[in-house]
Amino acid sequence: MTKEKIITVFGSGSSQEDESCYQQARALGRALAENGFAVCSGGYGGVMAGVSRGAKEGAGKTYGITADCFPTKANPWIDVEIRVATWQDRLFELIRLGDGFVACKGGTGTLAELVISTPGGKVCYEGDERIDGVPGTAAAIPINFLDAEGSVCGVLLPTGNNVDLVQGVEVTCIDNGMPVVILRAKDVGFEGDESCSEIEAAKQALEKIEAIRREAGERMGMGDVSQAVVPKVSLVSSPRNGGTLCTRNLIPVRCHTSIGVFAAVSIATACILPGSPAHALATLPAGKIKRLEIEHPTGSFAVRLEVGGTQEKPIVERAGLVRTARAIFDGIVLPRSHHANHEAEAG
Repeated sequence: MTKEKIITVFGSGSSQEDESCYQQARALGRALAENGFAVCSGGYGGVMAGVSRGAKEGAGKTYGITADCFPTKANPWIDVEIRVATWQDRLFELIRLGDGFVACKGGTGTLAELVISTPGGKVCYEGDERIDGVPGTAAAIPINFLDAEGSVCGVLLPTGNNVDLVQGVEVTCIDNGMPVVILRAKDVGFEGDESCSEIEAAKQALEKIEAIRREAGERMGMGDVSQAVVPKVSLVSSPRNGGTLCTRNLIPVRCHTSIGVFAAVSIATACILPGSPAHALATLPAGKIKRLEIEHPTGSFAVRLEVGGTQEKPIVERAGLVRTARAIFDGIVLPRSHHANHEAEAG
């Protein structure tokens, strides 16, 4: 039996049916289906809906990779929906499932800018940057996310405020790559440096936190989030290990043993917002370019912010993280000559 061949198609979720990129995706989906390919996409609207629709019009099979972190339902042209937990899991599954890949016009998601040191035209691998869980040090590679603001809610501060009062507790509702509700750990009965098992055992406190999360989700324009894992909740307190802020992060009531990439970016962004719970507790470095170490149960996560505006009204011009460059292997491939191949075939 011939193995099914799947083409994964990437594209914007905001393209409308009357736009050219939607129609091009629809034509692509139909052409792929008519030529025997199954079509895989992110499963939601825009280009993803267009290519799925076209594939069904061509009598093809469609796959949609959706995630718990997005409240949106899969589009109606998906035959097989594969549900994963996080944004990162979704990306990995889209890549794993595909035998080939197409990136359509209209945007392929968050735009990232990588800054790599290349003195003399060669990549520099040596440096003193470290990442928790990765042995040794190496050259730093800042990765700036240029359009993560309002990734789900449409704006950085969905309620329009740096701080809101929800269920009698001060919170910041923010979306800089991931919707997060940030509140002081002490306001719900924690010190802030508890273990995950200690937090998960505090059932009464978790019920209060979940009530806050659900009301905050409504205020953020996300509707009923009782069955969704976003917005996430971050319990913040003063740093314990020389970082910027100590966090315990809930998804939605399970304590994360570390922290997600975009959750860390959202929390770091809240640290510079005057009046927010995070700002009041954070130890902020000086300067326009700030490196914020967001502490979590198993270490810390470095977030890099470029901040403009004024002290009263700061503006995040760039937000991202820091990774490292490490050489994995180096070698020379020696293919056989055309003449040698013919000799082997003749023999």
